[in-house]
This record gives sequence, C-alpha cells and structure tokens, in this order.
Amino acid sequence: ERHVFRFPRPRVPADVAPAIYEAHIGSSSGEEGRVGTFIEFTETLLPRIKNLGYNTLLLLDVVEHADFASFGLYVTNHFAVCSRLGTVEEFKALIDKAHALGLRVLISLCHAHSSKNVMDGLGCIDGGDNNYFVSGPSGVVEEAKVFDFSKTEVVRFLLSNITYWITEFQLDGFRLEGVPWMLYDQRSVLRQPDLYDYSAYLSRDLCASGVLYLSLANSLLSSLLPADQRLSIAQECTGYPTLCRPISQGGLGFDYRLDSSLNQSLRRLIRQSGHRQGRWMTAQVLWALASKPNTEKVLVSVEDADTTRFCRRRLKIALFAWESLHTHAVGGVAPHVTELAAGLSRQGHEVHVFVRAMESCGGCSEHYGVMYHECTFDLDRDFVVEIQNMCESFIACMLSVEEAMGTEFEICHAHDWLAGRALIRAKQMGRTAILTMHSTEFGRCGNNNYGGVSKRIRDIEAEACHLADRVICVSGVLAEEVRAQYGVHPAKMTVIYNGINCNKFDGEVDPGAVKHTYGVGALDPMFLFVVEPCLVFRRAGRMVVQKGPDLLLEAVPFIHKFRGDAKFVFVGDGHMMESLKGRAAQLGVTHSVRFVGKMGGGALHALFKSCDAVVVPSRNEPFGIVVLEAWSASKPVVATNSGGPRDFVNPNITGVLVDPTPGSIAWGCCEILKNFEHARWMGSRGRVTAAFSFSWDSIAQQTREIYYEQRNKHDTPPNWSYSSEGDDTLAFALIGPAMYEHMSVEDCDPHVLSGLALWRMYRLLGSGLADGRMNFMGNELAHPDGLDLPRPANHFSMAKAFRRWNLADSPSLKFTQCELFDCCLNHWEGVFGWQSAAHLYVVKCDEEAQVVVLERGQCLFAFNFHPHNSYEGFHVGCMYNEPMRLFLDSDEKRFGGFGRLTPRTQHPATEAKDSRPHSVRVYLPSSTCAVYVRESVYCEKQPVIDATPVLSMDLEAYVDYRKADRSCKN
Repeated sequence: ERHVFRFPRPRVPADVAPAIYEAHIGSSSGEEGRVGTFIEFTETLLPRIKNLGYNTLLLLDVVEHADFASFGLYVTNHFAVCSRLGTVEEFKALIDKAHALGLRVLISLCHAHSSKNVMDGLGCIDGGDNNYFVSGPSGVVEEAKVFDFSKTEVVRFLLSNITYWITEFQLDGFRLEGVPWMLYDQRSVLRQPDLYDYSAYLSRDLCASGVLYLSLANSLLSSLLPADQRLSIAQECTGYPTLCRPISQGGLGFDYRLDSSLNQSLRRLIRQSGHRQGRWMTAQVLWALASKPNTEKVLVSVEDADTTRFCRRRLKIALFAWESLHTHAVGGVAPHVTELAAGLSRQGHEVHVFVRAMESCGGCSEHYGVMYHECTFDLDRDFVVEIQNMCESFIACMLSVEEAMGTEFEICHAHDWLAGRALIRAKQMGRTAILTMHSTEFGRCGNNNYGGVSKRIRDIEAEACHLADRVICVSGVLAEEVRAQYGVHPAKMTVIYNGINCNKFDGEVDPGAVKHTYGVGALDPMFLFVVEPCLVFRRAGRMVVQKGPDLLLEAVPFIHKFRGDAKFVFVGDGHMMESLKGRAAQLGVTHSVRFVGKMGGGALHALFKSCDAVVVPSRNEPFGIVVLEAWSASKPVVATNSGGPRDFVNPNITGVLVDPTPGSIAWGCCEILKNFEHARWMGSRGRVTAAFSFSWDSIAQQTREIYYEQRNKHDTPPNWSYSSEGDDTLAFALIGPAMYEHMSVEDCDPHVLSGLALWRMYRLLGSGLADGRMNFMGNELAHPDGLDLPRPANHFSMAKAFRRWNLADSPSLKFTQCELFDCCLNHWEGVFGWQSAAHLYVVKCDEEAQVVVLERGQCLFAFNFHPHNSYEGFHVGCMYNEPMRLFLDSDEKRFGGFGRLTPRTQHPATEAKDSRPHSVRVYLPSSTCAVYVRESVYCEKQPVIDATPVLSMDLEAYVDYRKADRSCKN
C-alpha cells in the first residue's frame, strides 16, 4: 500500500541553528547480528532523537549500495532505496513520522562518484568505462568511478536524482559527500585549508565543470523548496572559498560546510596529553575549532561518522633508508625512497624518512611535505658493524619523534639490507614492518654466494625477510631470487616496480647535432648502453659484469653484418672500461663504438633523445630503471629476459626481449634496424606505459594498499575528511578500556572521571564555537565502541556493527549521565540560540592557567582545562553590563561531576578588564566548563525554560521520563 504523506515539512526560522543527528540505519539496531530497518528506526529512535533536542536527521545509508561495509558510499543505484533496510513505503513512513515530530530529514548523496560494479552499477553500462565517468586511471579512486561533470547527460542524471529524492520522498535537503573530488581533478592529493591565500584553490587542476554542477545542484534545491524548509551541506575539508556564499554573490550556494578535520586536532591533543603531564594546549584546541571563514557557516562535530567508523585513514609512516636524494644519493635506492615518500605525502599520509647523517650534528628538514631525519652514529672499520650502529640510531630517532607526536608509527618500512637491522628492531617492538628488496647480495656478487662480509650481509637479508610482515620486491625476477635464496613464503611477497617522472625527459633536441658531438653521422643508427639510472644523480654508474656491457660488445660484429654503419655509445666507467676497449680493438669495431665515460644531466638527456634504441644486456637486473628512462624519452628497448624487464617489457609493443647472449642481443638490435617506423611506435607506447603504469603516484598507491592490508583496512571505505585519527569514539579515546569495567555511577575510577569530564567539556566547547552541531548516533551517551561493519577482513563479524542503546537505560550507569548532559546541552542551546548569533569573541586563552573564556551571543563560556587547579573568584572581562546567571555547568552531579558549582547563581558585573568594558568574577573548578547568560535574557526566556522539564531533571527522573515517553509513543 502506498504511503500518503500526512505531515508537512517543518519550517525552521533562520535564527535556529541545525542540531543534526547523523544516523546509519543499518547499524542502528540494539542487538548484535541484526541489521537495522526503517520500521525499527521509526518506532524506537525517532522519539529518542527528538527528546535529545535535535532538530535535523541525517541518514547515511539510504541510497542502494551492494556492499554493506561501504557505509553507503559506493552507490549502485542512485534512484533506489536500500533494499536491506526495508521498502520504499516504510522509508516514506519514517520521513512522515520525523516531520510529525518537527525533525527535518536529510540524506547523504554521493554525486562525486558511483560504484565501479559492472553487474549492478553504472560501470561499463555500454561496454566502455567512460559513458558516465572520467576515462582512464584518473577516473578510478578506491572502489569508485568518478563522474565526468563535463558531460551534459551526467549533469542531467544527477540533477534529476536530486529532484527525485526531494519530491518523491518529501526530504528537506541533502549532504553531498566527497565534494573535494568534484572540485579538483587531482583527487588523491590532500589539500590543506588556507584561509589567507586563495590562489591555491584556483590552480589548473580546479574542475570547472564540477564547480558548475555544485552551483546547479543548490540552484535546483532552492527552486524546489523555500529557504525555511531546505538545508544543503557540503562534506568539504579543503576550505574552498565561497562554498557557502549565495549563488547570487558568486558562491556555490551551500548552507553549511562540514569540516570533519576540525576534530582531528582534538584527537591529536588527546594522544599527546600523556606526554605533557595532563596539560592541554588550549590555543591549539581553540584554533582548531574556531578557524573558519567569517562569511561562511561551518558545522562542527566533535565526533562524527568519519571519526567513529572503522575506515581508511591517513597513516603515520616511518621509512628507513641508507640514502635519499635530499641527503646523500649513492645508488638506486635514493630516488625510490624519495619519490615514494613524496607520493605517499601527496595522498595525505604523514611520512618521516630516517637516513644517515652527512655531518656530525645530524638534523631535520622538510621536503615536499616529508620530514627527513638525518641520524648520527659511530663509524667503524667493520662496515657491517657500522651499519648496525646506523640502524640503532634510526630506531632511537624514531622513538624520540614518536614521543613528540604522542603516538607510534603505524608502518615501519625499510629499504634493502642496509636498513634491515632497523626493521628487525622495529618488529621486535611490535610494529608493522615492511621490507623492500631492491637487490640481493647474491645478485650483487654476480650470482655467487661468497663468505666473509658477504655471508654476514646475506644473514641480515634473510632475518629481515623472515621477520618482515610483508616483503616487496621491485621485479618478479628479484622475487624469485629472494624466494630461492632465503625461502620466503610467496604469500608475504609482493612485486611493486620502481617508478619514474617522465616529464624530466620532455623537451626537444637536435639528434644530428648530438650525434655529431660523438663522431656519429646524422643518419647512422645509434644504440645506447647506460649503466643504472643517471639523470637523477647527474652521473653515470659503473660498468660491472652483471650489467653485461661485454655481451653487447660481442654482439656488435653480428649487427654489422646486417647494418655496417650502426654505432654504439657506452655510458659509464669502472674497472671494465679498459678491458672493453681492448676487446673492441680485437674485434675490429673501434670505429663504431664510443666509450664516453661518466655522464649525466643534459648531456645524457640528449643521448637518450637522440638514439634509436636503448640496450639493456644485463646478466642479472633486479629491476631495470634504464628501461623506464628509455621509455620516458620515447625510445624502444632491447632488454634481456634475465631480470626485471622480463616482467613489463611487452615484446614487439614496447621493445624486444632477448636472451643474455651476444647472438640473441644482436638479433634484437637487428629487429630495431629492420623497421625504424615500428621502432618509433614502440617508443611512443613505452612513453605511455611509463607515464601511467610507472608514475610515482601509482607506485605510492600500490604501496599504500600493502600498508592497509597489514592494518586490516584494505576492504574498508575511505573517509572524506582525510582524517588520520579515529576508529573509536571520543569517550574511548579519552578513557580507554576502563570503560568496559568502571562505568558504574558508584565507581570512582580516576581515569573514567577525568575522561568523562573532558568529554563533556569538549562537547560544550564545540557547541559554543559552532554555527551548527552534529553528532553521530550513539555518541551522545559516550558509546564505548567504534563502528566496524561486517566485511571479509573481520570475518563478517557483527560484534561492532550495532549501537548499545540499553547502556543509557539505567540510572546506575554513567552512560545515562552522559546522555542527559548532551540532552541538556541541546535544549539549552535551543533556548538561548548562541550558535545562530554572529557575535563570537575570545576573551581569554591562558596556556599557563589552562583557561579559555569566550563570548557567544548573549552567553559567556568559561573553561578550565587544568586537571588539578581550581580558581576561586577568577576575574574575567566581558561586554555584558548586568549580572550574569549560571545556567549550565559540566560539573553537575547529575552529569557525573562533583557538584562544585551552585546552579542558577548570579555574578554581578564589575569594572573593565581584558580589553572588555565590564567583567565578572566566577569560580572555575578544575576540569569544568560553565555557561552564563545575562540576567535579563534569562528572565525573558523563563517561560521556555519552565516548559522544558528535562533542564532540571535529575538522573532517575530523566530515566523515568524516557520510559514514559517511549510507552506513550508506542
């Protein structure tokens, strides 16, 4: 039977701030093992939400999605109600009941992207990947396909989707998720808010079509609903200017911006408090919650869904390496570590690189968002002992950084055997340990197992490989070598190739002029041999046996039989140089061979651009970065199949694969000489392959997935705020496991008491500074558990996929006290409306006394964060010239406090202080916040206060009131 709406949308005056209750219906049931439904939510939770003082309901998982664990973010049908929650008519009944209670109803809309599912989504709906979406790799982020807003039909599709939900279901508005994905083309890059310099927001990667769509969406909403019956919110963490300005003023038309990153500073301070003897950096707390554009309204949520749920977060990563480009570069590890760290930083992760110091004093520096720590250590005649000293220094420096951060690194990632001892030590300390093998001692010794120092190095490699949680190898051939040498289980090994910045090879050169420099005719075919990557270091490497320069030299006579004017340029130096020159003379090919020695920079760049092909004749090649350099210069390669190139060189498409023998190498070079047009085409294909498959952003993403797998988060949804803190509730972050044993009202556990005192203070501080407030369901009662929906990685467990509503049903538990505080806070704000007031002034922020005082509207907020000191007669300035009445304080006994303040007391106004025309003297107990209002305003609102009985209820009366109201509703 079709539901007929009986109740109109509630009208909310402009001077009433939104109090939003964020709810996930699927996890709203109060029992483990059962998914919540529309009917259950309507009958049990809607009255509860109304009684708690909220005026707006935001539903997160209404639109159809296949993966329950995605939290509704990967939508498969934008025009369908989620079938696992109930029917369309049941959802309409929920909205109608909410309107009857005076609640506005919003839903979360994912218009930045859609699920990439093919069978039940829009993915490949016409057989291609670009019908509705951005084509290519840039159109895929996580498990989603990104909409292409430049296409008219996509805009029509999404706008009609808004019309459908607003008109068919009588909704009052929406919250758009992932707005940064719509604003910018580079969607995986973290952007920090900047309130002073707007030029960064208007860069070339700004998506003009996405900006236009956002303004169209809000224009459509305003045409469908009047101003007092609509609400639009943007989930946006970059601080994009004019987001909430009216469209007529050049803005995008949103009513509020939800910046969930505001609570991240709070979580970081909670972590660091143990290292600061309980002292809170009040200025940082205040700035984190108050920093916002004056012209825009911002929703503040001390703990929202993104913070509470188990999801992908920004990681804190420690990289251990012998070298880096910003400190000391020796070999191929330096560019890998440097570029990987920068790529991870661009994704928003906090990356610290620990490298050896080049000077005795060490130091710390920042490059491209990455912190580099140069660690000092004792030198030793025994190189292996010296490296062990270096690794111990890495660990000591890491521990000092962790102490400053107030938390441990979530990932410890070592590169090669030189950092192996650091990885072993980190693993012994219980850290998640990742090892990247760039080569083996066996390979570096020409495929030989020697004794002495070489044997000790192999022992370090073996121990590090076996203790590491995951081993990354830079090629499949190297992975096979590691397995053969050290017996590492294949399941813990992953191949992630090196990367390259192709744009370093852009630019034009005159090939004829370059060839003339080396005595090569302009029309002579030229093959290039280069030892190791050189453009990065501005120099060539050393010729060694495993690189196979002698194999290429032996192949030259065979190649001359096919093309006598072919020339060969060898770049590099080393002990083989003289023997190679002698062998060239014996073979009679000195006229066609050029040994140019060390080279780098622009000269080497020009050689890459001028040759016809690059030859990689290695006997043992762990990866083959020269192949990527050749492709970046749009040149084909002739590479042996005894190394990394075997994995990624596509024969006859991007190059030629040969055996490590002179005859086979000669055959490969002749294949190039047969068809220069095809060789140039292979070079162009190589450039595309290098740019897309081997970009450092791609390598960083693959490495990040390994990190998430080890953190058991690879199948969790992303969080739109790029937050690094969360996976639990604020109460649990403040108290810890003591919540499970010491939450009885009679229990005086000091950790619980102090934690809940701060919990109440931060909720009140957020309310005092915000233009609107939001709370995720269950957190109002200081819920002990985060939310982890069933997924393969947690064995589809429902243990943390529901809310324990019964915790707040007993007056013997502190959870009920917390819910009563949140209820009173919401109702008091409804009475005095401080969040809708334009006036906000921070009177005092005293780091020493740990006191914060601010004016908001007609109210004065006073916070004492000090855990021990109380202040009798604390003198603070204010603008109010009449007595101030205390109406709410977090230390009331009914809230779980000690009752050190007398309710409803008046404090007369006195002389000027703190640059304010008047002042008052108040009592500030430790770990307490209090709110005062002008006496005349209190008297004016007295009838409203008397009509709200919950404001004066004790704990037992509140529980009885809830029970009576529930039975009445039923």
